[in-house]
Amino acid sequence: MRRCRSDLNQSTIVRQLRQLGASVEVVSTQAHGFDLVVGWRGRNYVVEVKQPGKKDELTDLERHRLNTWAGLYIVIDSTEDFVWQVDAQA
Repeated sequence: MRRCRSDLNQSTIVRQLRQLGASVEVVSTQAHGFDLVVGWRGRNYVVEVKQPGKKDELTDLERHRLNTWAGLYIVIDSTEDFVWQVDAQA
């Protein structure tokens, strides 16, 4: 199995989301095609974390998850990006 790498900003995003009151489960080491499961304002989000400017650089597995996941799958590069995307969906 290929080793999964976390983007450098992931730990900061996890910490900041938790400070905002989100529940965050880190699953990036399990090769699901996403990095986090986030509970926020009564909804759950499957989240892929990318470095700023790299959100369009998805792996084949990440792209597959994005295109086939029936729930809420978002690709973010910051905590602000997460909040903006969630608010835009509301």
